[in-house]
Amino acid sequence: KQSPEVINSFFDMVDALYAHGKKNGYFEGDEPAAEDIYNTDEVHANPENKHRKKLGSCKRGRKFLICSGDRFPFHVTIYITTREDGKGHVEPMIIHAGKRLNANVLEGITGNYTAHLSPNGSQDRVGFERWCHEFVAVVRKGKQDKTKTWLYLDGHNSRWTYDGLSFLANNNVIVIC
Repeated sequence: KQSPEVINSFFDMVDALYAHGKKNGYFEGDEPAAEDIYNTDEVHANPENKHRKKLGSCKRGRKFLICSGDRFPFHVTIYITTREDGKGHVEPMIIHAGKRLNANVLEGITGNYTAHLSPNGSQDRVGFERWCHEFVAVVRKGKQDKTKTWLYLDGHNSRWTYDGLSFLANNNVIVIC
């Protein structure tokens, strides 16, 4: 569950990982600044509000409709990027299920965002590659090559794309998954 404590704990682990790597000669240069450390992940939503992920055990007298993974009848994903200092400006990616993007899909959505379509409304490899280009355009703008950007990802299969990961590496983004 997300909370300030969980987020701070995550970035404390980031600092410890860098210190360990620096001590053992894995990393060169200065310790990354908070403005150079990012994390990205997706949040799923079920706008029809008919299904919930499992929140508790039936042994405790709670009954829920269990719907795991990407099996909602209507599914939308918000792909969010956070920066260690909380000031990042990478636009969220809204991912809808479908084959065509039309005005109805994005009706009522305001603010800055990117949009992507996938067959089931979840992040896929094509969407991740698109996101990689958006990410680099925003976070690497004006940065020198010696300044690295650190990106922490989970192991979701959409992240395992040679083109996306190579693009990040070729643009001085160190990916840790």
